[in-house]
Amino acid sequence: MGKYSGIFKNLLYLRSILLHLGKIIMQFSRYIKIGRQVIGIETYSNNGFFRKQPDAMDKSENALAGVRKEADNKNTLLVKTKSKSIVVNKNDIMYIESNKRKKEIHMTNGIIEIYSTMGDLKCLLGDGFYQCHRGFIVNMAHVLEYTSDSIKISSGEVVYMSKDKYSGFEDSYALYLER
Repeated sequence: MGKYSGIFKNLLYLRSILLHLGKIIMQFSRYIKIGRQVIGIETYSNNGFFRKQPDAMDKSENALAGVRKEADNKNTLLVKTKSKSIVVNKNDIMYIESNKRKKEIHMTNGIIEIYSTMGDLKCLLGDGFYQCHRGFIVNMAHVLEYTSDSIKISSGEVVYMSKDKYSGFEDSYALYLER
């Protein structure tokens, strides 16, 4: 029994390494990912392995080729709503608000509702954005002023800030202003 328990431990260790590697590949993937919908050839699954997209994606590949070129720009983000795909300029995003499973992207020219997770959006947005509360991600370019419990956005709207996130926001905002 001891011989097999060592092999089992090695297999579990190997599985944990593969899961970690899958997460790293997901972060540095050149594919644009919103929730589980991916514009690309492969998608990330929960167990850390890649699987081929259904044939429907191959048909839409040509239709989205022009949109993908524009979305490859680091200042743009391809978001999929219920009925259409939209290329969004990151500079136009003021903040993102979580409303149950829907995420409302508040922009300078309106609001877009999508289905995604805050974690996925935070990874896609990258530098210049900060998750100040479990329900809010703010664009630091649109911050006018902040206190220990709120952030005032350029539109005049006020976004809540968690007490736990305040010191991290101060540091991130100071670094952002230095750039």
